[in-house]
Amino acid sequence: MPSFKKCNKCKEWFIANTQYFKPQKGNKDGLRGECRECRRIYEELRKTPGYKDARAIGELALLTSDTKKCSDCERVFPKTDEYFYVRTDTKYGFRNECKMCTFDNHKKYTLDNPELVAKNRKQYRLDNIEKFTEKDKQYRDRNHDAVVARKKRYSIANKEVIAIKQRKYHLENGDTLREKMREYYRNNKEYFAIASKQWRTDHPEEQRVTNERRRSRVRNLPHTFTTNQWKEVREYFSNKCVFCDSEEPLAMEHLIPVKKLGEFTRDNIVCACKSCNSGKRTQEWKTWFRRQPTYSLAKEQKILSYLGYKNGIQQLSLV
Repeated sequence: MPSFKKCNKCKEWFIANTQYFKPQKGNKDGLRGECRECRRIYEELRKTPGYKDARAIGELALLTSDTKKCSDCERVFPKTDEYFYVRTDTKYGFRNECKMCTFDNHKKYTLDNPELVAKNRKQYRLDNIEKFTEKDKQYRDRNHDAVVARKKRYSIANKEVIAIKQRKYHLENGDTLREKMREYYRNNKEYFAIASKQWRTDHPEEQRVTNERRRSRVRNLPHTFTTNQWKEVREYFSNKCVFCDSEEPLAMEHLIPVKKLGEFTRDNIVCACKSCNSGKRTQEWKTWFRRQPTYSLAKEQKILSYLGYKNGIQQLSLV
């Protein structure tokens, strides 16, 4: 861990190395007592006419019109906006305290009055919203990559907080958001038609799940089956038909048909080839399956095991 050293002029702390202090062989740590900035100011003041006759460095402000003494730290700096903030209602056009002292004073006030400072800042932003909007836009344009990276890091680190805020906002502004979305859709129907068609082409499995959920929703049946659950079904049965072991394109088979109030849930969907899916139709699946030449007790037991049956009773909850 680096060691630190306090400047004996400005009383500020810096890392004790030659970046902040000039070397001095006679000193214990090999560095001068004052920081480089204080030393630079001191060396500039030494060149001021009448320096040798001045009794203290603080009096040098009286020897030249190009310097100014800070009212807080009592150090002398060149009288420019590099060291003092501009203030037009003062005699010399600058604040009495230097920029470093001004910063320290503001920081202390902010720490002592956090609620008042936050309230004032919020009110000032509301009173100057157009100015801040333009300023924020310019900043994002200049630092686009950095802004995107920062948002991404924040999103990853605060997923739960963001989710809670979004849910709360949607609950409080649901009607407004839905109306905005409907208005946006009406104004961009062509775009949505093209995008929707492309999505269906790129995501056939998701589209099939969506279609089946809608089919169950129209009949007021539970419809909680998801794309991830469909992947789990296919993996469990090795991407083969549960009835004939065919590896042809698989369909979502309702063991209890929709017409008989079969639900679109985890405990009623298996994967079947199109031939078996259309052949079973609305029949009771065990009765139909036992008549097929591909029937085996092991297959039936595997289906029952996946559905969570134990002693003839299904153990899965309807979720």
